[in-house]
Order: sequence, then structure tokens, then C-alpha cells
Amino acid sequence: LQDHKMASFPGLVEMLTEMSFSARDLFVPSTVQRISMENLDSLTFYRDYVSKSVPVIITDAISHWDAIQKWNKEYLKEALKDSKVSVSVTPNGRADAIVDDKFFV
Repeated sequence: LQDHKMASFPGLVEMLTEMSFSARDLFVPSTVQRISMENLDSLTFYRDYVSKSVPVIITDAISHWDAIQKWNKEYLKEALKDSKVSVSVTPNGRADAIVDDKFFV
């Protein structure tokens, strides 16, 4: 803002400065940590990730599920052959998302 316009908004610079420091608390890292389910307990997960709203990718959590081996294109085609299936197609692959002020479903 130009100096003469700043006079119209007393405290604006201080407020913006304070907001810039507060925004650091909302920072989401550019990389997301990966942690194996084998090395994760519920207390650690809650303390280090949930309570701090820190994203994390949990690996080795579902490798024992039957669906990992069983669900393939052929299986799903046979299992759902008489079912109606809806598919959301969006510009970036994110269904139920707001993109350029448009909501995709």
C-alpha cells in the first residue's frame, strides 16, 4: 500500500506483520514424512501428527488385507457387473473439489 493510503488503516502494518508470524503455525511442509505402521503406536501418532495437524503417510498398514491381492480389474468387473457405478471426472482428478471457484462432484 502507498504511504498516504496506509494512514487510512491504522494498525494495518502491525496486524499484517503479526499475521505473517502466526501463519508459520499453519505451515504445511513441502514434503510429507512416511512412517511404517510397524514403528507407530497410537500415542505417537496422536502426539506427533493428529494434535499438530501434521500430514503423514503411513506405510505397511494394509498389506495384509485380502483386498490388496484379490481386488483387480477382473475381480471388480465380475463382482460389480450388475451394479451401477458412478465415476467423477475432474480436471485434476480430485472429486468433490473446488477448482477455480467451481465445485466438482
